[in-house]
Amino acid sequence: MRGLRGPLIVVANHVSHLDTPLIVRVLPPAIRSRLVVAAAKDYFYSGRLRGALVSVSLATVPFDRGEGSRGSLDECEQLLRSGRSLLIFPEGTRSSTGQLGQLRTGVSVLAMQTGTPVLPLFIHGLTDVMPKGTAAPMPGGVVIDVGETLLPNLEDDIARFRDRVESALVQLGERRPQWGARPTGEV
Repeated sequence: MRGLRGPLIVVANHVSHLDTPLIVRVLPPAIRSRLVVAAAKDYFYSGRLRGALVSVSLATVPFDRGEGSRGSLDECEQLLRSGRSLLIFPEGTRSSTGQLGQLRTGVSVLAMQTGTPVLPLFIHGLTDVMPKGTAAPMPGGVVIDVGETLLPNLEDDIARFRDRVESALVQLGERRPQWGARPTGEV
């Protein structure tokens, strides 16, 4: 990731409330300093205090996960066009099993409309450290596996590019992390 420059659309599997801070920690400073996180509007912005806290602590943008997501996509598109990078979890929700869920098309729409590269990441081990529904982490190892950036090509439509992103995440998820080896991106 050392040579990466933004803007990028950073995507990852989603299993825990710790996903975002861990991903932010491993991103290069050039990306991290211009990163905005798409946060579920119905969850993080359901109350003014929670919304304000998440906005200030993680530089978030409210993202509507429902049928009215066009406005959220437009706002994210403007952020990307202004040179910001975006972290978004394309499953739309945290997995309770640790398995990658079906990806939604928003990432594909954004990448195809803006020409922004997509950087896939896969978080291993966090399901055991802080699974969905728990309030505090438990001891354990976490590895973030980094894939190659993806760009839409002439053969891609929205569904085909979503499938390419999903395939990259699945391949990263099938890798066996080297727990003691401290690979690049381990936290």
